Amino acid sequence: MNEELELKLALTPQELARLRRNPFVRSLATRRASTKRLFSTYYDTPEQSLRRRGMALRVRRVGKDWVQTLKLPLGKVTGLQNYREFEVNVSADKPELDRIEDPALRQLFADEKLVENLKPVFTTEFARSSVPLRLDDSEVELALDQGEITAGEARMPICEAELELVSGRADKIYELALALRQQVPFRLETRTKAARGYGLTEDAKAEPRRATALRLKSKMTVEQAFVAVARNCLAQIRANEAAALMAEDVEGIHQLRVGVRRLRALVSAFKAVIRPSALRHLKEELSWLQGELGPAREWDVFAEETLRPLRARLPEDQSLAVMATHVEAARAAAYERAHDVLLNQRYTELLLRLEMWLESGGWAARGTADGAATLAMPIGRFAAGVLEERSRKLAKAAHKHGEMSEVEFHAVRILAKKLRYPTEFFRGLYARKAVKQDLKKLADIQDTLGSLNDAVVGKGLLEEIERRMTSQAAEADCLADTALGLVHGWHAACIERDLTRFAAVWASFAGHKPCWR
Repeated sequence: MNEELELKLALTPQELARLRRNPFVRSLATRRASTKRLFSTYYDTPEQSLRRRGMALRVRRVGKDWVQTLKLPLGKVTGLQNYREFEVNVSADKPELDRIEDPALRQLFADEKLVENLKPVFTTEFARSSVPLRLDDSEVELALDQGEITAGEARMPICEAELELVSGRADKIYELALALRQQVPFRLETRTKAARGYGLTEDAKAEPRRATALRLKSKMTVEQAFVAVARNCLAQIRANEAAALMAEDVEGIHQLRVGVRRLRALVSAFKAVIRPSALRHLKEELSWLQGELGPAREWDVFAEETLRPLRARLPEDQSLAVMATHVEAARAAAYERAHDVLLNQRYTELLLRLEMWLESGGWAARGTADGAATLAMPIGRFAAGVLEERSRKLAKAAHKHGEMSEVEFHAVRILAKKLRYPTEFFRGLYARKAVKQDLKKLADIQDTLGSLNDAVVGKGLLEEIERRMTSQAAEADCLADTALGLVHGWHAACIERDLTRFAAVWASFAGHKPCWR
């Protein structure tokens, strides 16, 4: 049994060849590369009992030998693929589960009657060139894999590099990946070969993923809590990349963008304990990322929550039908922009650098006595301070809501969001019922002022639609004026409806005792 800790890099065949010949790689090598041809068959039951437990069982031919490997997820939340491996030589190309000595696994196999029900599911065949690299006090094996995964008639190419920690510090994997990125472009691959193989068997499309449940513990320090929440945000971002790139479901882009917003909210809430240079970098890069992803989501919202109900109300209106064609064109362009940014090396570098900082602690402001003391503080004290400060800012902004302008109401919505995210982060520290009430009341504020947000965002979108619709033809100008007027009127009616509800919603929020007091 051993523990596998690795990072996968997706490459093109040309990039793989460049990496194989790269002088920088050769300068770190402690011996020459070795090359093998590897053929593996993955096994599971018809009900995919192993997959449901996150396991993968394969028998691999290595030269004249057969090697059985069972991989189990360790459950650690990191940016690296982290598995426990049970590896043993077997006599042929069939699993021999009785060779695994772990008592708990042997009991599982007996209970599930796995031995008699195992069947081949898919195969992998690829050439692997491996070379050990040394980076300071750590040793990392670089493996370059090229071949394919086969499941029945379905095929998927394999073209990737793996960086596996042999000894030393895990953050060195990220440091090495950042250095390699300067030599050869690549994307980060979140899926194992097993996960891709199973996906082939089902021809499954990528599904959007919401953030997984997170419950901080009161005994955690501020530093530990930041790392836990940051990894949760990163996991949500990475889990939605495939769905966002496929663009078959608008929720993919939305959930990825929510992950970015949550990460920005975390950085803002913990800014006092983040190293100044790291804080500047994270603010700048996350702002850039959200700005690139934003238009796709904004056009989705405009199309689905403004134009669709308006057209349902006025189905015969020609101007809205013409507007819809231009909205879809703008929407497609925004999705292309979002796809480009997810394939951008700047995005890859942001992920690598943040993961490296989380692994090494390089994000933390330890340079002053105050910074070090705050990082070591119990998270409960820190959380209460953050939530109280943001609650007061929200109360101050909404105090004279009966006399406020639409711009001021929009600012209130933003402040409610800035309080809601940290409340979600810290929910495990407080009574479940109290937190649930807080989040419901903050969500009511955001929802009540949602039409204001749609109108503010929609203003910029409408300017683009007007440019697209307007031409030298007088008829086109007339259609544009009509459609824009209808949308403005729709927004105005929605805002009026919502603002009449705000007083009651605010009174409900302001009159209750929040969970942290």
